[in-house]
Amino acid sequence: MKKIVIFLVVLFAVTTVMSAQNVIDVDFNTLINEIQNNKVRAGQLYHGKTIRTTGVIRRIENNFIQLGEAWVINVIFKSSERSKVINLNLGQRITIRGIYDGNQYAATINNAVIELPSATDNNAVIKPLRQTDAEYFKDMETVHNLTQTASLDNKNGNYDRAIELTTRAINLYPHMMIDQGGYRCGMPDTYIIRATAYYRKQDYDRAIADYTWVIENAPIIAPYHDRASAYMKKGNYRQARADVNRALQLYPNNQDVKIVNAELRRLGY
Repeated sequence: MKKIVIFLVVLFAVTTVMSAQNVIDVDFNTLINEIQNNKVRAGQLYHGKTIRTTGVIRRIENNFIQLGEAWVINVIFKSSERSKVINLNLGQRITIRGIYDGNQYAATINNAVIELPSATDNNAVIKPLRQTDAEYFKDMETVHNLTQTASLDNKNGNYDRAIELTTRAINLYPHMMIDQGGYRCGMPDTYIIRATAYYRKQDYDRAIADYTWVIENAPIIAPYHDRASAYMKKGNYRQARADVNRALQLYPNNQDVKIVNAELRRLGY
């Protein structure tokens, strides 16, 4: 009986050590830079692996948070952790551990748990929000709300209003344009939604300009196939083919990319 107990204790200790060794500690800014530079390579490095990182909370929802500033990572908590979200605060610096998913549209850490500081610690906010921080987060929330409303306007065919709302949101970007990696970004979805509205109004030059801004400033998103569609409408098939080829490299299984590729092939490009 004593031998069995000793064996179980040793087995538990070995398993604990192995689990700890399987966790990849990665600096948050380093992770963001790797995703920006090459999302595919970052996926190969981290996808499906357990990582631990520390970041600042930018957004809080019922079962997930966003860490970062202009560039963010979504953190989706395991069910046992979700009750702790109520104790979190914007601007709080926390350490989380979870499984990195590089296949999502936005980088995501799934099945996450909070390690430091404890979400139940009333003194967990490392840096109190300065007035400038509060204004920053208020602007971000305003941009988010304008963008969501504009997205609904696009779906309902209210393209002029979608352009008006996204332009108002974009005018807030000077407060949040530079992130840790030096990329000019903000919220790329806002540009994509405005580009979509321009596209549907057949204003292809403005659509191409907004898609180009996202490609140059937010390489993690890189809507090459959307810009290719606009080029096709203008009859610029060679430029469209170059964009589709790049999109196929980045997102070989994306159905929208495959559709644009098939249409170009049908046209002989």
